[in-house]
Amino acid sequence: TFDSCLQPWRSDMLLVLASCFVACVHATEPATISSSSSGPPVVNVEIDTLHAAAVVPPTFLSFTLDGDLFRFPYTNSQAIKLAKELSPAYIRFGGGSHSKITYNMSIVSNTSQEGDATQPTMPPPPTQVVNRTLWDTINAFTRAAQLELVFGLNGLQRLPNGAWDPSSAIPFFKYTAEKGYVVGWELGNEPDLYHHINYTVTPQQLAADELLLRGILNETFGGTQTWLMGPDVANAGPTGGRLFFGDFFQNVRGGVLNGGTWHHYYGSGKTATLAQAHSVALLDMFVIEQQDMAALFRANTGYSGPDSWMWLGETSSFYGGGAVNISDRYVSGFTWLDKLGLAARLGVSVVCRQALVGGSYSLLQDGSLEPNPDYFTSVLHKRLVGTAVLDVAGGTMSGRVVRVYAHCVALASAAWYGYKAGDVVVFALNTGNTTVQLELEGAADHGWDEFVLAPGDSTGDLQSASIQLNGNVLKLDAKGDLPKLPYRRVPANTARGPFLAPTSYAFFVLGHTNATACRQ
Repeated sequence: TFDSCLQPWRSDMLLVLASCFVACVHATEPATISSSSSGPPVVNVEIDTLHAAAVVPPTFLSFTLDGDLFRFPYTNSQAIKLAKELSPAYIRFGGGSHSKITYNMSIVSNTSQEGDATQPTMPPPPTQVVNRTLWDTINAFTRAAQLELVFGLNGLQRLPNGAWDPSSAIPFFKYTAEKGYVVGWELGNEPDLYHHINYTVTPQQLAADELLLRGILNETFGGTQTWLMGPDVANAGPTGGRLFFGDFFQNVRGGVLNGGTWHHYYGSGKTATLAQAHSVALLDMFVIEQQDMAALFRANTGYSGPDSWMWLGETSSFYGGGAVNISDRYVSGFTWLDKLGLAARLGVSVVCRQALVGGSYSLLQDGSLEPNPDYFTSVLHKRLVGTAVLDVAGGTMSGRVVRVYAHCVALASAAWYGYKAGDVVVFALNTGNTTVQLELEGAADHGWDEFVLAPGDSTGDLQSASIQLNGNVLKLDAKGDLPKLPYRRVPANTARGPFLAPTSYAFFVLGHTNATACRQ
C-alpha cells in the first residue's frame, strides 16, 4: 500500500524504493485517470473547497542570494524592479560563501582580508568582510524591492573549545539595531557537511550556540524586530542531514528558534539528466523526505505549535549550481512547481529558491539579468496562488503522472485579473507523453481562465531557454519591464475541462466555485 511508502527512512529504503513506487502507481492511477472513447484520457480532480488544508504566508515563495553577495548590482534599477515582482518574499543571504565572511561596521570600503594561518584543529579563517557600506546597500535594496532580509552568519568562527565565537557578530548586531534594520538570522550553513573541511560542529554544540545567539539578539534588539532560524542542514539523508537535524532538535530549547530549516535538492547537477527533471519517481522523493523532517521538527514539543515555521531555507532542482541546460530551461518548471505544490500541502511555510542570481538554477541570468523560464513561472505563482491551500484528493500520493494542486486565488490577483474571494486556482503538471483532460467540477458549465506554459521555441523542446504563455513567448520589453501575462478565457460549454499537453504545465482559475474555504 501507499502507506508503506511514507514510513520513516530506513537503511534498506533505497533497496525497496523502486518497487514501492511501482506499487503506488499501480494502486492509485486507475482511480485517477479514466479512458475516453472520444478524446484523451480524463483526470478527475476532486478539490475540497469547504476547508483549507493548510495556510501559508504571502512570503511562501521566496529566494536566496548566495555567492553573489559581494558583486550583486544592488543599486541597479532593473535588479530592484525584477526582484520586486516577486515580493512579498524573503531574500536569504546565505550558503557556503558565508563560511568565508566576517563583519566590520567600522570600515567603509575594503571587502577582503588576509586570514590568519589555520590551526590544525580550527576551521579556515574568513577572507571577506561585510563592511558598513555593503550592509547599508543590501538593506536599501531589500527595502526598495519590498523584501524581508534573512542573513546567514558565519558558523565557522569558532573558539579553541569549539564554541561559536560571537565577537565579530556583536558589533554587527549593534549597528543593525542602531540603523533600525529588520533582519532575520541564521547561524551557519549545512553544518552536517563541515566534515568536508575537516571540522566538526556537533548538533549538541550548535544547539548551545543558538541559545547563546538568541540571548545576544534579545539583548541587542529587545526581543523584537528580529528572528532566528536553523539549523540549515544540507539534506534529509539518513546518515547525514536527517540525523543531524533530529539530534539538533532533541537538544535545542523551545523558544530559541522561530523555526526549523533544511535544504532540498533532487540530486547533483553534475550527473542530472533531462529525463530526471520530470521523473515521477524523483519528484515523489520530496514527499517522503519532507514528512520525515517535519516529524523530527515537531517531535520537540517546543516547536510543535503553529507559530513555529518550517522552511525550505535553500532549494532548487539540482545542487552544485544546478544542471547546465536543465536547471535554467523550461523543463526546470516541473521540479519547481511540483515542489511549491507539495511543500504548501505538507505544511512548509517558506520555500527559498536558490537563487535569484548565480548558477544554472538562477531565476535571473548572471550579468544580463534576463529572466530564465522559472522566473516567469514564479511571477505567475505570486500573482495567482493565494495563502489558503486546498486539498486535492490523492494530491500527495506517489506515482502521479498528472500532478494537480489547488489554492484559493491570491489577493493580489484582484488587481491583476479581477479575481475575487471564493475563486480557486489550480496548477497542474503533466509529466507523461500523452495529452490529458482535467475534469474540474463546474468547469464545463461555467468555463475557466487558463495560463498555459510551454517551451518557447517552435519545436517544443523541453530544454528551451525561453517559455511561452498561451502561445506568446515571454520576454522583457525594451524598457526592461515584464510583458503582460494575460489569461485565455475558455467559455462555458466549450469542453469537459482543460487539456494539458504532454510534458507541460499550466494554471487554471475557476471563477464559479465561490469556495467556502476562500471566503473565510
